[in-house]
Amino acid sequence: MTEIITENMTSDLVLSELSESSVEEPSQKANKKRGAKITNPARWLPDGTYDNSPLDPEYYKKYYHRKYCTPYTCECGITLCNEQKLKRHLLTARCQKKRMIKQTQQQI
Repeated sequence: MTEIITENMTSDLVLSELSESSVEEPSQKANKKRGAKITNPARWLPDGTYDNSPLDPEYYKKYYHRKYCTPYTCECGITLCNEQKLKRHLLTARCQKKRMIKQTQQQI
């Protein structure tokens, strides 16, 4: 809200406009300093810092489980980390179709 100050305007009006335009929330000030977009305003703390802890309390447990699991690879090319999931995957129509296509290509 930028206006040109003329002689007819009172200083009270100018001061009220300046104070309204300069009022910002702490999260917006901190965000401007970092130069990033606000992705989730609820994660900004009142002191202007960002809460970067994971939202899921078992995030690290799941991460390391997936990272160190034993990989099982299907004939269709998909890799799963559980033998039971692999057996279930083999029964899907998508997997059966891909395996049929690979077998026909190998026979040719």
